[in-house]
Amino acid sequence: MLHESEDRAQALAVAGWTRRFIADPDRCAEAEEVYRSLGLEVHLESLVPETAYPECADCHFAACMTYRVIYTRLKAAGDEGI
Repeated sequence: MLHESEDRAQALAVAGWTRRFIADPDRCAEAEEVYRSLGLEVHLESLVPETAYPECADCHFAACMTYRVIYTRLKAAGDEGI
């Protein structure tokens, strides 16, 4: 199973980030472009592998290397040029 680090997710939430969804690289790039066009900051977070069965370890590791959790938040005042 793939998931994000709960401690990291909590820290991002405290910093004002909103979790959107998990995406493969292509969807991630599309979503990042859309969110930025809406004036939002975008942060991409890696996943953490969690395997229930040893034979699943390779697939989970491979997915964790490419899939990302997408977070957004409103830009802070004065960050319009970023």
